[in-house]
Amino acid sequence: MSVDLDRQLQDYCRLIEEKQGALSFDDILERTGEQQVIPNVIPERTNRQLTQRGRWIAAAAAALALLIVVIGIRFLPATDGTPEPADQPTTTTWPGPVREDATSLGITTMQRDVGDGTWSWEDPLDTPVDWIDVQRVSFLSEGQPHWYIELAAKPPLAADLEPGVLIAYGLVLDTGGDGLADHVVGIDNNAPQPGDLHVWVTDLASGEIDEQFGPPYGFPVEFSHPDEAQPGDYPPGHPATMVFTFLSGSAPAGLRLGATQFYVWTSTTVDGEVVAWDYAPDSSWLRVAASAQAPAPEPTPATSAPEVATETRVLSIPVQNMNGEPAQLFVARDTQPMEFLVGTVEPSTVGPERTEDVAFTVPAGEDWAIFVNPGPDRGPLILASDIPPDASGELPIEINVDQFGSPGVQTLGDPQPGWFGN
Repeated sequence: MSVDLDRQLQDYCRLIEEKQGALSFDDILERTGEQQVIPNVIPERTNRQLTQRGRWIAAAAAALALLIVVIGIRFLPATDGTPEPADQPTTTTWPGPVREDATSLGITTMQRDVGDGTWSWEDPLDTPVDWIDVQRVSFLSEGQPHWYIELAAKPPLAADLEPGVLIAYGLVLDTGGDGLADHVVGIDNNAPQPGDLHVWVTDLASGEIDEQFGPPYGFPVEFSHPDEAQPGDYPPGHPATMVFTFLSGSAPAGLRLGATQFYVWTSTTVDGEVVAWDYAPDSSWLRVAASAQAPAPEPTPATSAPEVATETRVLSIPVQNMNGEPAQLFVARDTQPMEFLVGTVEPSTVGPERTEDVAFTVPAGEDWAIFVNPGPDRGPLILASDIPPDASGELPIEINVDQFGSPGVQTLGDPQPGWFGN
């Protein structure tokens, strides 16, 4: 069946109403008259909580049977009864998540999406199984990192897969910046309980594998799987999205926001044989633009020196930097993005994985703010109104920069009146 005809079937055929149980690939070939369409959906990137887990309701589960029909018809029965892809390009043997040519891969720079702080890259439809075919990769580089893998179609529900069929999605990370694969992130349905998921992170240098079979999820890597999508989660044109993120303290060593190169891998395995796969990109690493790797803006002539204030006070605040890059500190007017400096900081940077007492010299009044690792989408951390106007010297607060470079502030002891809105 041609790709065009296959797409038309997905666009025009209806949902079936009753769930059918596990399907084999022979079932798929026998039931080509019952095509269906899965609702097109993509997760909310800012409001959705990945740790809130849910499953498709029965109606969505019913939709699975026909999705397999539409996409599964691309498999052709081999002489021994094992399905194999009709047109898998290039090689006939999948080398695995870590590409054989990883050391010679080029670098592709992702494009910044306007308004939502993500970087993205479009991948051509080049794999014969739609739920394995990656059509778009996005990376959220601000705060907690998120990787979004948009697929050409929603995969079958893990609970409905025939034994021996595994569907896997993942990332390969170059945390060393040398073009070599350092960590593999993956998720598949290889779990003892049907419907559960198996997640893992492999340290390729040591060979150690940190993995989780079934719930509770969250470690070693947090995720949002297409199985968990609810009707209406994705807008038209975005059939399914796999999301990976690392909770605080769980990221692989050396992971740096905006500086870590990566690529995406996907695969479908039947009885131990990989029958379809995709890499995105096909022959390069992905990374964000170089400007996103250094979050602090370049000072303009207007901000190259602080404005002189006649009355000032010095605020002493400990800064703990758990990131692998220096934390950059500023006192500037309360604007976003940061523009005019109005005070001084000593020291103005805190080294990687260090804690230092920092002196912030701020002007009188409320037209100032403290910035930590500022950027186009990261505004002030502490406002003048957060601190009593008569406070000076050692303050009962602490600034923390997590391993991703994202700053935060916490009070030491019980909250006191006049601090941070109390």
